[in-house]
Amino acid sequence: PDPSQRAATPLLTYGTRGMEPMRAFPQFIRELPEVLKRHPTLHVDIAGSDEVNYGGQPPSQGSWGTWAQGLLKHHGIEQRVSWRGHLPLERYVAWLQSSWCHVYLTHPFVASWSLVEALACGCPLIASDVEPVREFCGAGLAELVDHRQPGFLQGAVLRCLNPTSKAPALST
Repeated sequence: PDPSQRAATPLLTYGTRGMEPMRAFPQFIRELPEVLKRHPTLHVDIAGSDEVNYGGQPPSQGSWGTWAQGLLKHHGIEQRVSWRGHLPLERYVAWLQSSWCHVYLTHPFVASWSLVEALACGCPLIASDVEPVREFCGAGLAELVDHRQPGFLQGAVLRCLNPTSKAPALST
């Protein structure tokens, strides 16, 4: 993306239709305390609705978004995470273009439109290493990670934010 469209400070984005286990939302949130500790200027933006679309039960807190906010508050990092809700396409594209690094996670399932949009915007991308994602990103268009492994996000974010790294991106 055009560097002038990037946010002034490092911005990690995560976009999903619904905050739910199928899209590895709990795994993403569990990684944030250590990622934010290692990157003191990083801010995280989360776009999507606090709902479950693909089955499963919400946690005892009532929703995954509520659970996440409690966990982030427990770690004292809630002020470094913004919740954007559902974004219309034009705003979603501008949001992706402002990202320094976008995270797309999913269990083996169909790849979603949000992956395609992130690829089309050309932002550096960290994505789940599962077959549907490899179909789109197999040519080195994303750093593929195993979101089931603790610590999966830390090194990937470091490489993504390092301007001298070889983080995958469609355009520069």
